[in-house]
Amino acid sequence: PNKDPLGVVLIVDDVTDIRRLERMRSDFAANVSHELRTPITSIQGYAETLEELGPDDLEKSARFLSIIRRNADRLGVIIEDLLTLASLEGPGQLEDASLDMMSLQHLYVELRDRMKQSATQQGVTLAFEGDEGLQFQSKGNLIVEALSNLVSNAIRYGPDSGCVTVTASRDEDHIRFVVQDEGPGIPERHIPRLFERFYRVDTARSRSAGGTGLGLAIVKHIALAHGGEISVQSEMGVGSTFTLQIPHRTDERPISNDSHIIS
Repeated sequence: PNKDPLGVVLIVDDVTDIRRLERMRSDFAANVSHELRTPITSIQGYAETLEELGPDDLEKSARFLSIIRRNADRLGVIIEDLLTLASLEGPGQLEDASLDMMSLQHLYVELRDRMKQSATQQGVTLAFEGDEGLQFQSKGNLIVEALSNLVSNAIRYGPDSGCVTVTASRDEDHIRFVVQDEGPGIPERHIPRLFERFYRVDTARSRSAGGTGLGLAIVKHIALAHGGEISVQSEMGVGSTFTLQIPHRTDERPISNDSHIIS
């Protein structure tokens, strides 16, 4: 009988996504290490200097302790953001979370309370527009968290005495939250990567302003957790507009007049 092979079987696997995820994991580990190393190194250095100074030089000791406290606070913010991101990215973490009705009035009161101090410090005016009777569904307080991140960024990177405007609207299918600032704008080349973890347009300014580079990644995952999306439009020298869009269900049951409302 003829024993020559009849053909060849080729098995081809597309490993593009696997390689991309491996690269993202590697980049993430490197970025976390870099972000944590800077404040840790500072804390170690000033702690060693304090040990050498002794108790006599109170003025320098107070200054160094203030620097240590500031860097410890920064570590806390980074770790808190990392934990938030991990909870959003983890499999099944939010799939079973219930959707609760929330009013725009509640959202705006929360944003005012959270952002009032930082806005006052920079002389920024916060404007809130839209029908406060508007209702939408949120998984816990996540929509508040997402918009807090967007407003915080707008205050942090915008000009002093500027204005940050938050607008909410609804059409047949979607609820849209828009955060508009009067900042310097974002160069177009940065926009495709803007929502990546630890990606920064201006690294030095972001760190000096207290940013962790995780806020927009958190916003993106909150949008995805609600079946929505986040987008940005920006013009250099004019400002940026971030739009968080989530589905609006026509069968949503309205909340009572005093539920979820803070007066």
